[in-house]
Amino acid sequence: MKKKLICLLVAGALPGLAFADSTSDQIKALQQQLNALQKEVKSLKSELAQSKPAAPAKGSSKLAIAPAAPAATTAAAPEVDISSPDYGKAQAHLTNDDVDAMKQQIASQQLKVDSLSDAASTGPIAGLSIT
Repeated sequence: MKKKLICLLVAGALPGLAFADSTSDQIKALQQQLNALQKEVKSLKSELAQSKPAAPAKGSSKLAIAPAAPAATTAAAPEVDISSPDYGKAQAHLTNDDVDAMKQQIASQQLKVDSLSDAASTGPIAGLSIT
């Protein structure tokens, strides 16, 4: 009985040891990917720090539209102090995709407002008053 129990324990532990080796290989691969991504982020940050935004020409609008950038570079936004006197005076940096999304959202909201206004003036409860 003891031999069977020992054999079962050994047989149960061997597959676990085999999986442990593959897990360590996966961890090493993930660590290499993480290191590569960290190097890429550092290089992108240094590129961003080196490039300075150009001043807008006279007569141009205050809204600056930047060329489309990868989502990874725009994900980290700096902290903004709302109580600062300079709040709202910085130029906006938007991608064309951001502007298109804003236009679509405004058009959708305008359509909803128009349909609600129309329903209020011509719908079945138009002119209804409750006393």
